[in-house]
Amino acid sequence: MCGGGPKGPTAAELTEQAKANKELVEADTAKIEAERQAEKDKEAAKVMADNKAMAEADQKRKQRQQTLLGGILSDEEDDDDTLPDGTAAPSATKSRKKSKTILQSLGE
Repeated sequence: MCGGGPKGPTAAELTEQAKANKELVEADTAKIEAERQAEKDKEAAKVMADNKAMAEADQKRKQRQQTLLGGILSDEEDDDDTLPDGTAAPSATKSRKKSKTILQSLGE
């Protein structure tokens, strides 16, 4: 009869190999999930940064408009409301109809 040749792996060795393979797959899966989450976090941070930049730009635009409006209103308040002949000038805030009436009365 034949002498004993090399035998295959034992059941314990097969179990250990299967366990090692499973751990390797779980580690790879965890690594892939971590990379995906990092990418999602990076994209979310970019969106937040873009939103913040737009909000700051909007705020600066509103401040600039308020400054310009304040300057215009200040100039209107500083304007002399009298004409060279001493009569009252039509106010920029009066209605168009009232201004037209005043201009007509000055023309008469």
